[in-house]
Amino acid sequence: MSILIDKNTKVLTQGMTGATGSFHTNQALAYFGTQMIGGTHPKKGGQMWAADNGQELPIFASVAEAKDKTGCDASVIYVPPAGAGAAIIEAIDAEIPLIICITEGVPVLDMVEVKAKLDKSSSRLIGPNCPGVLTPEECKIGIMPGSIFKKGSVGGQGFGCSATTAFSRLQLNSARMSLVPTSCNLSVPRIERQQN
Repeated sequence: MSILIDKNTKVLTQGMTGATGSFHTNQALAYFGTQMIGGTHPKKGGQMWAADNGQELPIFASVAEAKDKTGCDASVIYVPPAGAGAAIIEAIDAEIPLIICITEGVPVLDMVEVKAKLDKSSSRLIGPNCPGVLTPEECKIGIMPGSIFKKGSVGGQGFGCSATTAFSRLQLNSARMSLVPTSCNLSVPRIERQQN
């Protein structure tokens, strides 16, 4: 069951040229062909990034340029804490519908500015400090290992990493789960069942 992402989601990586962004972009490409469409870096726009599987992805100078040229509908952020707030705001300004920020330790004042921008936009932010979003056998955005999730008719939204672990071990008879973890201090899972 897909909740926020599916096999058609086109994902942009902000911070793709760094070690963490490169590693997890490669992991996403290897996960059932998640549609990673490129990355951004203001000083490396126009260059190509080579994945471990030989695929080359373009690097754009801005999120707006990437959206204009690719039609991406999700962005994942692997930018260090000092620049993560600005990266989120850049994605909001480019009207990316789904923004997923993996970065931990984003300064509170930066997030106050993000919240003000987000309230006036149609973008949805998952994170910061979250493991990402995954729809089994379709799309993986973030740092979760895809091998612990199975496709099925039940979707869950976990609040924090503990709930992510609990979902990965949960078995409801033979039901399998999709997962949308979010960053929050609560540990209350939300489960949705697909209508037939």
